[in-house]
Formats: sequence, C-alpha cells, structure tokens
Amino acid sequence: IVNAYSKNQFSYNTVLTTGIVSFMKQKQFDNKEYKFKIFDAAGQERYKSLSNTTIQIADGFFMVFAVDNKDSFNRVIDWIDFIDEHVNLEEKVLYLIGNKIDVETDERMVTKEEAEEFAKSKNFKYFETSALKNKGIDEAFEEIFKDIYEMYKYSEKRNSNFNLDMKNINNEKNKKKKKC
Repeated sequence: IVNAYSKNQFSYNTVLTTGIVSFMKQKQFDNKEYKFKIFDAAGQERYKSLSNTTIQIADGFFMVFAVDNKDSFNRVIDWIDFIDEHVNLEEKVLYLIGNKIDVETDERMVTKEEAEEFAKSKNFKYFETSALKNKGIDEAFEEIFKDIYEMYKYSEKRNSNFNLDMKNINNEKNKKKKKC
C-alpha cells in the first residue's frame, strides 16, 4: 500500500518490510503546507520493539490486513491491542484497511461486513483497497491526512490557550519575584 501510494506502482517482487521505512508527503490545508511523515512498519511480531518507538510519535495508523487471509486480520487485532497498551487511542487516528479486494469473492476470508463491524466497534474508519489495482489507496491516505490535520488543528488551539495561560502564570511569578 505504501509503495502503491508513494511510487504509484505495484510490484509482485516487493519484499516484506523489515524494520521501519519512511517517506514524506506534503499536503496543503487552510493555505498552509504541512509535511506528513509516513512510516511503513513491519507487522511481524519480532519487530514490535522497533515499532513501539514509532507508535509513540505517530498521529495516525493504517492497520492493514489481507481480506484473503483471516490470520492477518487476527494479527491486526493483536497489533491494535498492542498500540492501545502504549498510547491513548482516543488521541490517535486509526483506520482499519482491508487490502487485496481484487481477489475473487470465493477467496475472501474476511467479509466487508465483518471488518466494518469490527472497525465500528472500535470507533475506527474502515477502507478497502487494492495495492495491485491501486484502488482506494489515495482516498484512504487523503482521509487520514485530513483527519490528522483536524486533530492537530484542534490540539493546536487547545495548546495555544494552554500556553497563553502559562505565559500569564509566568508573568505573575516574575512580578512576585521582583517584589521579593
């Protein structure tokens, strides 16, 4: 999915991600340019310790499973639990992504309804994509960028109010110090 989005191509020879790979994407919101750093973290169990650092700094997550592989869906559920142990999910944007929707219907092991129901139970958005056909990928990335920006915009307002209050507190402290 990351290769399909970042390079606009699909390769059958793509190897599994080992460790963490990243790239930047610029987007414009409210007439300002923002840079989004996209991490592609390996989903294998052995990379959880590497991913823990990324989890702490990430604002959003694509939890990707293959619709023709029930085990990959179950591993995503485990990863969501792992992330939930390390950060407050309410402060993050998380999307459940069902990939490989280009497979034949009888090869599908996770139904759209099952995935949507799980996503809804966790209050996540759900997208279906095909890296092979480059379907749904741009839409999913655009949506997560927008949601992260909205979250940032909200927290920026909250933080600026907090900082304003802190400046007032600091000014009061400085005045008291001068009187002593």
